[in-house]
Amino acid sequence: MGDVTGFERQLHEWADSYRDQEWPSGTPSYLLYDYPRMLHSAGDLKRLTDIALDPHRQRALMERASLDTAFTHIELTAQLVRRQCPDDLVELTALAASSSVLAERARALPAEVPLTFARLGHAPRAVDLALVAPFPAEKAVRLARVARVLVGVGDRLAAGAATEAARWADQARRESAPPSGDEQEAEEATGEAAVALMAVGDLRRGRELLGWLGASADAGDEAGATVVARAAFAARSHEPALAEELLDQAEQYAEELAAASPADPSAPVAAWAAVAAATEGPRVDRMYERISQYARAFPSRLTACFVHASAASALATVRPEQANTLADQAAERLEAALGDPEGLPDDDGGDLTMLLSPMLSTVVRALVDTGSVDRARGLVACVPEERHTGLMGIDTLARARAVLADDVDEPDQEPSAQTLARQAYRLADRDERDAASQRLSQALEELGSPQGQGPRRLLPRETWLISLCSALSAIGQPGDVAQLARSLPDPVEQAQALAAAAVSASRAGHLEDARRLASEAADRTRTLEGAGNFSFFDGAPGREVADAKGAAAQALAHVGDRERALALAEETGPADHDRRHRALVAIAAGLRSYDPATAVDLIDRQRERLLTADPHRGWSGRIADLSELLAAIADADAECADRLHQAVEHVAQQLKESDTWLDPEDLLTVLLLHAREERDDARSTLTSWEQKSSGSALWGLPTGAIAIAHAALGNLDAARLRARSHNVPYDRAEAFVAVAAYLARTPAGLRTVSASTSTAFTETFRTFALTHIPPDATETAREARQFTASALAGDGWHCTLDVLARIEPAAVERVRDIVFTHRHLPLQTG
Repeated sequence: MGDVTGFERQLHEWADSYRDQEWPSGTPSYLLYDYPRMLHSAGDLKRLTDIALDPHRQRALMERASLDTAFTHIELTAQLVRRQCPDDLVELTALAASSSVLAERARALPAEVPLTFARLGHAPRAVDLALVAPFPAEKAVRLARVARVLVGVGDRLAAGAATEAARWADQARRESAPPSGDEQEAEEATGEAAVALMAVGDLRRGRELLGWLGASADAGDEAGATVVARAAFAARSHEPALAEELLDQAEQYAEELAAASPADPSAPVAAWAAVAAATEGPRVDRMYERISQYARAFPSRLTACFVHASAASALATVRPEQANTLADQAAERLEAALGDPEGLPDDDGGDLTMLLSPMLSTVVRALVDTGSVDRARGLVACVPEERHTGLMGIDTLARARAVLADDVDEPDQEPSAQTLARQAYRLADRDERDAASQRLSQALEELGSPQGQGPRRLLPRETWLISLCSALSAIGQPGDVAQLARSLPDPVEQAQALAAAAVSASRAGHLEDARRLASEAADRTRTLEGAGNFSFFDGAPGREVADAKGAAAQALAHVGDRERALALAEETGPADHDRRHRALVAIAAGLRSYDPATAVDLIDRQRERLLTADPHRGWSGRIADLSELLAAIADADAECADRLHQAVEHVAQQLKESDTWLDPEDLLTVLLLHAREERDDARSTLTSWEQKSSGSALWGLPTGAIAIAHAALGNLDAARLRARSHNVPYDRAEAFVAVAAYLARTPAGLRTVSASTSTAFTETFRTFALTHIPPDATETAREARQFTASALAGDGWHCTLDVLARIEPAAVERVRDIVFTHRHLPLQTG
């Protein structure tokens, strides 16, 4: 035992020596890959957290293209933390921050990377890389595709990968919600998992998953037919009769789709092509004939480019002459449109603007598939320069160029990681193993290189770092705030981060820092591009600029600069616009400590506006609007607050007289206003309302505000149950944070002026609750930590940062260290 102990001591000292050097390039592989597993087996939590959560070591792993290993070690650490110290907020926060930072890198990992590893015989690595995808639906899709590749190479891990894909698809369905648009992603994941299960012979479970996709035939695209056809192909070797049954179903879907005049006119072509690829015998000829018929009969519009090009690609190998003719027709039609856009009918002109990018790439694909590569290059080259940037700032040519670069013989001076990965997979699929391995290595190396900046609208969103700036400011780290804010690639987010930090600094009593940050935030809004442009087609940059100016105006108000704050508020929108009204209310909240008279005047003006009858809007929702005024004035002026209370009673009476049900936000506001004197009645009313609304979709309710109401009324168990009930992880975390912030008496952050009253209601309601029924933070400290720990369990963890700044500042510092190391920012304090 003495020798073993001595050996372990030497091993730990050896690891410590490399940790002290920040894991240089010559670090032994054992320390990077195997040492954490030994620590996990030994239950050595302290050493494991020091190792696995060390951002320098995470960077060393990423430089070796071992992102999957970094994630695995984080999960091993999480297992020990949950077992040994589930309430350690510092370690829980470090786990969440590390996962979040690595997830940003994981999003850049091309889907073909794990597929290539699978095709080259590295099944465990392929599965691990598929699992680094950040979201359940994406994990399911990548695992399912890996499983199918493993079936093709006869690897025994295929069944396990397919089963795991189905598990993640189930989770994606449970956690989806219509407002977030992830239902379609969950359906795609379910379909991919179903095909994978069929491929490994789990036909019962595969059919069960296909049953979840019953609505796909009505979705207006080819997804239903395509998934069922692929499932039939996968099932054929296991049960031919089932395959034929599924092919009948897929063919029926395709015909229904063609009869429905889908928004994507090429969708029926893709559906028939999928059926043809999955079958044999007479059905194949029937499908290709349906494609030919559909292409010939399609009206002579610009969107015929889609149909003819898709048909050409589908027929390229079976009817080459017809395919060549269709590809030429598609190219000629698009070339003519690009050469004379003014001569197009209105509908075709709109389609050229709206659909140029997918139309171009589809035609280029058809030309490449039919052997006309030079013409494909010429088509891309003839796109006028003014059309190179399309809707929402996208690169119109990117997809077409990717099609050309997909050909491994196509020269590309600076191929992207995505292009290299696609080429690697194609080489591996042709069993050119050495070339595939070389191209895969190039792709992984490219992933580690710095990415270009590009247009602002195309930059990755890093809004959670705004919360980190706010929290760092609250704990007195203005130097770090300035560095981090200035490092954000989006100028809008820079201004918002500086403004949020200014408000936090002001509330923490660091007025000199707050003034400096607020002034810099305001100055940065002067250089923002896109102010006044609210066009959907351009991505509505004006809304983001207005939000930044609203944030800077609030920051100026919180340091007492009334004139500049009000002047900046005027730039958030016209005088009668909701953005301007919200900005003025938020400014009143900031000014109430410096200039209560101006604050009262601003609030009174907004109160009068809300009490004005409006037949187009009615009275519903106005109580929630008034709650925002109550939250803004707080206890700064009792008479102003009394006038607001009377206004609430007036609106409530109007609603009663018109037999209008109270919105959830209105109801919660009224409950809280009367809770001081009628707490038992308020609890009973809230419970009764929850029972009546139990059938309502959770995503349509203000879950966080409901949980706060329970906490304010003294029922923390009910608050916890309400927060936990939300099926969407991010929203669930927000609800837990809402209660934690209330219990810790954490002030609300910046008001986003473009967000509706309903969207911002939970933050408003928390401030309102803190004013009317403030908790005793000394008695609720333990519960605040528990709710915070629950919020740190998954997506949305960063919402805890402002709470952590009050109850566990060391956790904020730990996040700073992780973020700064990964962003190559030097640490500085003061």
